[in-house]
Amino acid sequence: MNQDELQTCQITGQKRRVKNKRYPIITLVLYFGKTPWKKPLCLYDALDIPPRLRAFVSDYKINVIDVPRLTYKQVGKFVSDFRIIADYFVQICNKKEYQPNKQKIRHADGLLKLMSVLTNDKRYMEVYSTDLDKMEGLDMCEVLDRVESRGESRGREIGKEIGKKYGIETINKLYALLLAKGLNDDVTKAIRDKTYCDYLLNKYRSALV
Repeated sequence: MNQDELQTCQITGQKRRVKNKRYPIITLVLYFGKTPWKKPLCLYDALDIPPRLRAFVSDYKINVIDVPRLTYKQVGKFVSDFRIIADYFVQICNKKEYQPNKQKIRHADGLLKLMSVLTNDKRYMEVYSTDLDKMEGLDMCEVLDRVESRGESRGREIGKEIGKKYGIETINKLYALLLAKGLNDDVTKAIRDKTYCDYLLNKYRSALV
């Protein structure tokens, strides 16, 4: 059927009475990207639809919440643990650092798992697997203290393991090289992640001789 035929045909069909009330399901897309959302928000914006055919094409919209770009007032309207997560990303986006508030955590299980995935920080999962029963009712400041403590402990263990394998002098040379290149994040990650430290030692092997 071509466009002209579509324009002239009559849509037929009979409405059926719905006996029981039905309620809509609303889908929300939570976006945590470092840059603002710039993709289409509806099907019409994603397809090249001639104006005269739009009446025959259903437009599907998505509800996107660009979390890091929320205002502090909008964050304050959340009452669940998601307020803590949203507050974290908004502060990082605006201030590049995070100052936790005193809101108590209700569901440590979900919060720690989500923070681990969204921040790519394994320390949240380490705390989750060992101290989960102690996390309920704490605020984020207390959680971060435990996360940092767990990270330092793990860092010392990894440092000992790598030190035995490569020697403390080689490890110190690697850290000095990374700092000289301005790769501070690589130093932090290498201290916490043995596999990544191995990768860096192999990558810069010739410079460490």
